[in-house]
Amino acid sequence: PGTFFLSISTIMNVNQVDQGVLSVFAELLNDIHDIFIVFDQDWDIIYANKKACQYFNDNQALAGKNLMREFPVYKNSLLIQQMAEVVSTGKPSEFEFLSPFSKRWMYFRVYPSANMLAVYSTDINLRKEAQRAIQQNQERYFNFIAQSTEGIWRCELEEPIAIDLPVKQQVDLVFENGYMAECNDAMARMYGFSNAYDIMGMRLE
Repeated sequence: PGTFFLSISTIMNVNQVDQGVLSVFAELLNDIHDIFIVFDQDWDIIYANKKACQYFNDNQALAGKNLMREFPVYKNSLLIQQMAEVVSTGKPSEFEFLSPFSKRWMYFRVYPSANMLAVYSTDINLRKEAQRAIQQNQERYFNFIAQSTEGIWRCELEEPIAIDLPVKQQVDLVFENGYMAECNDAMARMYGFSNAYDIMGMRLE
């Protein structure tokens, strides 16, 4: 991220950069698989790469168009407010946001300059959906454990136990090194406790 922002900072100071370098940089940006757009202070688009045009379903160049007029869904959106805050502070920022245009989760890197704002964005919707699925599975798991009328528990060992040891020695080591890592309330009540938190962490001996 630091290298990216430094590069954008250098290129956005166009008066200090050779036009040949600018041309090469623009060509590279046009070939990347992520969205890159540069706005002026009125949200007029100064530059947009090929991926940005595809994202907005615009077969023609977006440069010269105004974001708010062309895509009014962005007006007063939380995303624009976040970007405006970056302009206000003058500090680069990175954040995830649900796009008001595509309704997909996007990851943004935003870099402000004196009169411009560079925005680099990539689609992370699949990752967010995977995270949500994992969270839902975890919630179902914990709800199942908590609501079960059967005693359910899981122990952990402070030290690993070699599986080639005699069975009796392995059992002894389990009780010596094991502790209650997780259980439900039903398990706790079986041993005279009121809830799971009363016995979690206790030794098995």
